[in-house]
Amino acid sequence: MFENTTVYDKATVRVTAFVWMRKMPHASELIQRRRHTVFGGVEAVAGGLLILLGFVSPPDNQIVSVFYRLIGVTAFVTGVLLLFRRPLSRRFIEWGIPWSLRKRGEPLELRRTFHEDFFWSSTEGGRQYGYETLKAVYEVNGFFVFEMTDRWGTLDLSGFTQGTPEDFRDFLERKLGRPVERIQ
Repeated sequence: MFENTTVYDKATVRVTAFVWMRKMPHASELIQRRRHTVFGGVEAVAGGLLILLGFVSPPDNQIVSVFYRLIGVTAFVTGVLLLFRRPLSRRFIEWGIPWSLRKRGEPLELRRTFHEDFFWSSTEGGRQYGYETLKAVYEVNGFFVFEMTDRWGTLDLSGFTQGTPEDFRDFLERKLGRPVERIQ
């Protein structure tokens, strides 16, 4: 049996966000989509600047002129958001995990116990999971990150109160039938 206590602080959430962003399904499709997003962001910023700087001349009508400026601001802001979507997504994840735990009334310190047939987590008032729910396990920067069928979880390697990280890695590899993937 293994026991672990992990505090969901900024470092823990940052590691989870890092792995989640790198290991999302359909990576090649996402890379292609990212290229389109960057190209669209550049176009929107350029178009917004052209309108705002007056290179696209609106008619002399005051209402239409204000409308043109609104379109310019909207295009510029949309372009900036598209260009910085990935860092903003990571920051949102870093902020969102602790916020969602607090909103559900759960502590930021999660306890997990790993038995031979199941593992238990203190989330949602205590919940039991089978090992078949683990799709993958990654080891990165002193953490284990679990990709489950419906959620992600993170274990701090320094948080083991029973068992060692090395024995736990061997235990997980035996349970999953494949090695724990190490990410640099």
